[in-house]
Formats: sequence, structure tokens, C-alpha cells
Amino acid sequence: MIDTFTAFIAGIATGYILTWPGLIVLFILGTYFEHRESRGTAVFIGILTIFTSYFFFDVSVQTIAEYAVGYLAVGILWSFWRYKKYVTAKVKYIKEYERDDMQHYYAKNLHPSKHLDTITAWILIWPFSMMESVVGDAIDMVNSLVTNVFKSVYHKIYAKAIQDLNLPE
Repeated sequence: MIDTFTAFIAGIATGYILTWPGLIVLFILGTYFEHRESRGTAVFIGILTIFTSYFFFDVSVQTIAEYAVGYLAVGILWSFWRYKKYVTAKVKYIKEYERDDMQHYYAKNLHPSKHLDTITAWILIWPFSMMESVVGDAIDMVNSLVTNVFKSVYHKIYAKAIQDLNLPE
């Protein structure tokens, strides 16, 4: 029974996961979980992607170790940029929306020691984080268009659609 199940799982892995579409799906999933700030799941998907790549590309462990050094170097550089972007956005938010007496509290929570897990994830899964940053910026741009530029158009559509309802004022 276990041998049949193991063979089934191996067949699924070989037939679906160890393919280019499988790697692309893993990459998209990793990016999605990074966007949702579910970094533990994104790291798990990243590890799964590494193992899948190992079997798919049939690369030696020594070659993987050599590439890992470069991968981590890029990840560290990426984490510097990503943390700067994160802190800058949070400081902007704190300045705009938080009371002066609370700003110190929120600023202390931006210290790197409070974000070690996030920074570590940015280093380990920098390709996902980078893709999320690009896609996230595009989503934010579209969101800004909807909320700032097309707001009146959507409001008119909404008002016209509900005009026949007997709603209390």
C-alpha cells in the first residue's frame, strides 16, 4: 500500500511539478504568498522551488553551493533596498496619520531588530520579493487611478444603479 502511494506521489512530482509549468506555478505561488506577507509559506515554496530545480536541471550539489553564495549576496543587497523602501513608506504613513505623541512608539517598531524574520525572508526569497515589489507597484498604480482619477465615474455608475431602490437617506 505504501509502495503504491509512494509511486503515485513520485509520478505526480515527475509528471507535474518537475516541469517548466510546475516551476512557473511555484514561482507565482511564492510571489503571491510574499504579497500576502505570508513569509513562512513563501519561504517553504522557495525551498520547494529549489528542490524542484535541483531535480529538473540535474545540477550537482557543488554547483548549487557555488550559486548559493551569489544568490545570498544578491539577497542581502535586495534586503537593504527592500527594507529602505519598507521603512520609508511606514515613516510617510506615520507622519500623515499618527498623532505626534504616538510617532515615537511606531518609529521604534521599525527598528531592524523587530523585523529580523521579514529581512531574513527577503534575503532567502528575493526573487519572489522582487517580483512582488514590481507587481505590487503596478497594482498600487492601478489602485491609485481607480481611487483618484476615476472615482467620480465609478460613483456615477453606483448612483445610477441604486437610484430605483427605496433606501433611507
